[in-house]
Amino acid sequence: MTPELMEYVLACFTVCPLRFIDAHGHRPVTDDERATAYAFHRDLAAALGLPPSPAGGLAEVARRMDTCETRHFAPTEAARALWRSTSAGLPAARLPAPLAPLASAVTATLLDEPLRTALGVRRPPAPVRALATYAPGSRRRGPRTGRRDRPGGR
Repeated sequence: MTPELMEYVLACFTVCPLRFIDAHGHRPVTDDERATAYAFHRDLAAALGLPPSPAGGLAEVARRMDTCETRHFAPTEAARALWRSTSAGLPAARLPAPLAPLASAVTATLLDEPLRTALGVRRPPAPVRALATYAPGSRRRGPRTGRRDRPGGR
C-alpha cells in the first residue's frame, strides 16, 4: 500500500468519526475533542512510520482525505461487489428483525456522496434517511427506565 493510501486509511479513522458525530451525535464535536483527535492522528502516523501530519492540522488531514477520494474512487464492478457483500449481512443482524430488509439502505445513509458514487450505491429514500438519522438518538430522547445501575451506566 502506498504512503498516500496509508495516510488516507488513518485519516478515515480520525476524520470520519468526527463527521459522523457532528451529523448524528447529540452535540457537535468540541474544539478540544478535535485537537485530541488530531494529536492521536499525528502520534499514530509517527508510530506507523508515515510522513509527518500536515501543518494545517485536522482541517488539512480532512482536505487531503477528500482529495484522495476524488482522485482514486471510481465506480467499478469490484466496488459494487464489495458493497453487496458487506452492506446486508452484519448490518441486518444488528437491526431489529422488522427492519433487517432495509439494512443495505440504512447502511447507505452512513456513506457520503463520493463514497456512494464510487460504490455504485444510490442515495437511500428520504424515509430511510430520516430513520437512520433519528434512531441513534432515540434511546437518549426516550424516557429513563431506571437501568443506570447496569455496568457502564447504561
